[in-house]
Amino acid sequence: MTILDKVTLQQQDTTKIFLFKEGVFYKAYNEGAFLLQDRNYKVAVKKIKSVENEVLSIGFPVSVFEKLKDEFVFEFFDKYAVYNTNTFFNKELYNDWHNKVVKESFKTSKTETEFYIVEQLKKYPLANKTPMEVFMWVANLQKMISN
Repeated sequence: MTILDKVTLQQQDTTKIFLFKEGVFYKAYNEGAFLLQDRNYKVAVKKIKSVENEVLSIGFPVSVFEKLKDEFVFEFFDKYAVYNTNTFFNKELYNDWHNKVVKESFKTSKTETEFYIVEQLKKYPLANKTPMEVFMWVANLQKMISN
């Protein structure tokens, strides 16, 4: 299953939590992660091109899932398990939560480009460059930021 398949499956039924087996972990995406927010799991945010939006996920090892099986009744399928919450899904609360989590993640994380630019700034031999060379170098950094 692709990430798009997983996100789409979860989005189709927001009263259930779909937990997808990925290696030695189970992951819940977007609405499923929202339904698990009261458990204080760390939410990961990734920009996925195929989904054309940020994807939020919560992952935990199989050992944690085994403990959840004692607490909840799951329906099992080939590559995932489903828990029916039987609760009303509030789309507005979900959207607020989604936007808040995405906003917080961008405040605290730096992209590879940002790390690269910081390293370049630290290493740049400013004293040995002409004003024109510095100008061109800064212009190139600005192009990296705007892309």
